[in-house]
Amino acid sequence: MYGLLLENLATFIKAQWGEGKWESVRRHAGIDLVAFSIHHVYPETLMRRLARSAFQYVSQYGYDQLLSVLGRHLRDFLNGLDNLHEYLKFSYPKMRAPSFYCDDETESGLKLHYRSKRRGFVYYVMGQIKQLAFDNSAFSEAEELRTLIGKDLRLPVKASTLFELVTFGFLGS
Repeated sequence: MYGLLLENLATFIKAQWGEGKWESVRRHAGIDLVAFSIHHVYPETLMRRLARSAFQYVSQYGYDQLLSVLGRHLRDFLNGLDNLHEYLKFSYPKMRAPSFYCDDETESGLKLHYRSKRRGFVYYVMGQIKQLAFDNSAFSEAEELRTLIGKDLRLPVKASTLFELVTFGFLGS
């Protein structure tokens, strides 16, 4: 596991409860390292030890600007996570990223599918999603649009107007 996640946890604990709490959590977990290099690979067990020691699931503190480009709505954000992980592989080539996709969306929620070759991170992911969750109003907006389209909504547009708006060409064979 890259130190990015471990340093993220340390930063979160320091920001929420102070440097002293981080030192207590680190010592209780039996970890001698004071900081983690974000590009260095560490044993998988470190995160579990730190999380158990902190009794608290962690948040991606400080990455809100990067995460905001994944989408304005919950569904778009979650469906964009795989793309974010692909982008991060340029900086972290040995990263073993999980995969996410959504289905069964309703007004009250959706079903998130999480797949990973790594074990023991389900609760970490659940904590991340809970910290980052926001409303799913996109579903209602999409339903309204589906209802309008279902009523055979026809907009009269002249072909000449369409040709002015859309640039395209045909190639003969």
